[in-house]
Amino acid sequence: MTVIELKLLKDLALKKSIQEKIQNPHFLSEIIQASQKLKISLVMLVRNQESGITEVLERLKLLELDAYHVVDTGSTDNTVQVLQTIDDVALHSIPWVEDYGYMRNQAAKFANSDWLLIMDSDELLGTKDLDLR
Repeated sequence: MTVIELKLLKDLALKKSIQEKIQNPHFLSEIIQASQKLKISLVMLVRNQESGITEVLERLKLLELDAYHVVDTGSTDNTVQVLQTIDDVALHSIPWVEDYGYMRNQAAKFANSDWLLIMDSDELLGTKDLDLR
């Protein structure tokens, strides 16, 4: 909160409380600690991606997210069997509906996190110097 925003506060008790917190030398440390407790989960829709899904997920696992939710939407190849061999991946299945936004939102319901990383099943993430936290 900027000085100008503080001046605009009409509640004097709230204004005083904020000023005290800002002056506390441990305030920044508390903010950093709280932000590091945020949970981030991957949510990914897949269908017929047996040939590349392992590499995609192995790269994403370098991010050390809190959870990896992969939602199969009706694969007819060996995608499900491949996914079952990858550690730390929660595999879910829902029938495909021809509405990507709807499908993405249905898949997101499997995650219980502060933030979601939604990736396509054929995207390879370059992870050099990347920290999502």
